[in-house]
Order: sequence, then structure tokens, then C-alpha cells
Amino acid sequence: MSNGFSDSEFFNPDNAEAKQKREMYATMCMENMLDDLKESRINVGFLDATNSTKDRRRYMLDLIQNAGFDIPNVFILDISCTEGKLVNYNITSKAFNQDYQGKDIATSISDFKRRSEHYYRVFEPLSPQEITEYKNVRRLSIQNGGKTFVAPRDGQEDSMCEVEKLLAAFVTNYYKLYGERYHAAVEEFYNFAFGNGI
Repeated sequence: MSNGFSDSEFFNPDNAEAKQKREMYATMCMENMLDDLKESRINVGFLDATNSTKDRRRYMLDLIQNAGFDIPNVFILDISCTEGKLVNYNITSKAFNQDYQGKDIATSISDFKRRSEHYYRVFEPLSPQEITEYKNVRRLSIQNGGKTFVAPRDGQEDSMCEVEKLLAAFVTNYYKLYGERYHAAVEEFYNFAFGNGI
């Protein structure tokens, strides 16, 4: 969809032109996914997007609810990172991803920090009340690499579809499967960078 490198200015909430493009891309992705579901080209769809505001989430859910065909289950997988140590590690790691290919590390880290600052300026945490007005929408959550999570409680399995059971198992076991390794990498990074971590 987009050609070339987009620096942090593309994510500046005061940049009206960039905001319009971000909304357009999110809408296009959702509409393409809904069309694929409607035409049975796929059975399960994932919208991987930074839906960081109530307005964006409401708009995406409205597109689903008004798609013109039945979508029996909608799951919001809410992934967040709030620990400063983890955030700094993630920012440093981003300097090596495709967005910053060919850029020097210091410039990349500085740019992604600004991108994160833009994100947090408008960020609105997802609340359970947001989704109560929509049918068949449920929330699962992973915070700080799986240290805390929100998943269906024990005893609810009988009312869960197979996809929800799989997602609940993924969320519940995330720390053991991925989080421990992630947190170990964070500690190794800080030990290497600062001697004994922080």
C-alpha cells in the first residue's frame, strides 16, 4: 500500500494527511478481510493494527457489525506493554526491523521513540464497557510479555467455541511459551548494555 520509508512524522496525530492515510489503510484492510470472509476465501480473519483509540476501535467494530452477513465470533486480542524496561528494549529492537533497513541505529532508535510518543499521546486503553454494545465480541488480553493476562475463567469452557478455546489457551500459556524467553532476552540485553541490568 505504501511505498518507501515512513518516519515518525507519519504517526504524528497532528499530521492530518498522514492520519487520513492511516485510517484509509485500516479501512481497506478490514474491508478486504470482510470480503474474504463473506466469499469464504478464508474462515478466520486477523486485523493486525494499532487500534489505539476508542474512535478507531468503534469504527472497526461498526464495519464488522454492518458487513451484511453473520460473523458469529469477534475477538479482540489486546496486547500492551507498560513496563519501562520492556518498552526500551522493544524500541531498541525495532531499530533492526524492516522499517529501518539501511538506517543507522541511533537515528532509528530516536525515530521510533518519537513514534511511540505520538502513540501514547492519543492512546486510550480498551475498557470492557466499549464492547458491551456489540454482539458476539469478546476480549482477551496479554500485558508485558504475558506476565498478566485476561482470558475466560475456568468453568466457562462449555460456552466457548473452538476458536475461543484455542485463543484462551494461547493467552493463558503465552508466558510459558514465549514470555519467559522474551524476558530472558530483556535481562540479557540490559546485562550486556549496563553490566548488571537495571
